[in-house]
Amino acid sequence: MNNSKNSVRTLTMLALLVAMSIVFSWVLSISTGFVRFNLGSLPVLLAALLFGPGAGFAVGAVADMIGGVLAGYAINPLITLGAGAIGLVAGLAWQKLPGLRTGLRLQISVLLGHFVGSMVITSLALRIFYGYPWATLAVRIPNALILAAVNTVLLRILLENRTLMKMVKKVKRGITMNYEQAMEYIHAVQWAGHKPGLTRTRTLLAALGDPHKQLRFVHVAGTNGKGSTAAMMASCLQAAGYRVGLYTSPFINRFNERIQINGVQIPDEELVKLVEQVKPAADAMEDVPTEFEIITALGMLYFAQQKCEIVVLEVGLGGTLDSTNVIDAPECAVITALGMDHVKELGPTLGDIAAAKAGIIKEGCPVVSYGGVPEADAVIRRVAAEKHAELTEVDFSRLKYEGGSLDAVEFDFDGLTDVHLPLIGSYQPRNAALAVTALRVMRTHGWNIPESAIRTGLETVSWPGRFELLRHAPAFLLDGSHNAHGMRATVQSLKDRFPGQKFVFLVSIMADKDVDQMLSLLAPLAVRFVTVTAHTPRAMPAEVLAEHIRAYGCRAEAADSIQAGVARAVELGGEGPVCALGTLYFSGDVRNAFAELVKG
Repeated sequence: MNNSKNSVRTLTMLALLVAMSIVFSWVLSISTGFVRFNLGSLPVLLAALLFGPGAGFAVGAVADMIGGVLAGYAINPLITLGAGAIGLVAGLAWQKLPGLRTGLRLQISVLLGHFVGSMVITSLALRIFYGYPWATLAVRIPNALILAAVNTVLLRILLENRTLMKMVKKVKRGITMNYEQAMEYIHAVQWAGHKPGLTRTRTLLAALGDPHKQLRFVHVAGTNGKGSTAAMMASCLQAAGYRVGLYTSPFINRFNERIQINGVQIPDEELVKLVEQVKPAADAMEDVPTEFEIITALGMLYFAQQKCEIVVLEVGLGGTLDSTNVIDAPECAVITALGMDHVKELGPTLGDIAAAKAGIIKEGCPVVSYGGVPEADAVIRRVAAEKHAELTEVDFSRLKYEGGSLDAVEFDFDGLTDVHLPLIGSYQPRNAALAVTALRVMRTHGWNIPESAIRTGLETVSWPGRFELLRHAPAFLLDGSHNAHGMRATVQSLKDRFPGQKFVFLVSIMADKDVDQMLSLLAPLAVRFVTVTAHTPRAMPAEVLAEHIRAYGCRAEAADSIQAGVARAVELGGEGPVCALGTLYFSGDVRNAFAELVKG
């Protein structure tokens, strides 16, 4: 019913623009013999910019036909085509030039519309059907240029009219997506049944004009610490004065977190616009792109449109065949801590995993590696040598870390002293050392990144869901550790921050992870477990997880929902600390449930 109403409103608006075009052609018209100057094209152009090239063509063509009949003229198909082409060409140019300043974008669109529709097609009709000599037709050129200039000024005024734009927005709801529809489309296609590879991403990006080729990147891969390291680097680059894109996964609270510029998440309306651009290209592909491939295309398009100077790009899975790996050589390839994870996709050994991560190393690009795992380090060194890529491994002997508070971790690293890092996990200074090393390598390659900017960026970075303290007393922690390697680091952080204390753990774990190894690390610190099922098909059912926990001699109970689980964990915790962990996929739900519980 709503769609029908919206369609009627849209058609009514377009009909009004047709009527305006006819009236403007008669009333706002000056004739000087052969040359006729009128503003009949103004509503046509307005329709094209607001409703798309098809609407612009329809308004122009229909207005010409109706206006001709009312004036007693015989309808000439070529002249009608010319009238429609003004709207069609202007609308197409407007869509294809989103990265330009509004004024320049408007000038080019209007001028192209008048050039093709009036100067070329209409002049051709006058020559073919009415025999006008080319010399006479040439007189129409200055007329068209003046008209284009006038229309540009008037359109700029109309587009900046808030009342008109609000009205148009209401009408357009019937022909455009809303945020929920955009999300539904993005999440519609999963990996199942799709062969891994970069072909689909390259095909999709090519259809969108290869926006990634307009950008420069820092490419971040690894098992753990990717997101934190990427966030730190983005924050430091922003502090250095750059316009910085940040692409990460997954999100904690809202999808928009995955695509940011200078710490600001992509607005809903911009995301909807991007989906409307990407969807036709994706739908036209024989091999339909996956969810992550579509998201990658959205990010690349947004960063290009917004003129980002550098993009910090986090790998989704692996490296070699990850859709982010369509980029050319990055400004720096960063490989974070490596461990056993995603063995089904990447291989059963650390060497296999390292080889997949090393796939982001391109010919001649600088590489910075966390290191510390001999089997993996050997692979990364070999690939770097093969690619003639300058490899730097972090010198952790220069890192000094002596605790901190529940508000910040304090550390020194290689001349950068007394840094107060607001990410309080004990493992975060090592991620910071990796970020600092990579930024300094970039500086040797021409990037202007002062030490002061590095300090500012580290001390102001925000990265939710990673050993994040939602409440100080009694403590409620939220952590995204989702594999044995990450869980080991989290357990050490719990011991460092809460020495001698035991925890109530709120836990959800993916069924494809090393559940038993993760639980063996948590069990010695546990008073009790509450299990929940995260909202993803990969999550182990809460009752099954509880049974696994009981096998370790620990008390565990399954909750029916995440909200119930949070409430029960807080109840059991009393005045003691509670920690929610096991997956990033339930972090947003836990955060929201805890906020509601505290508020209530």
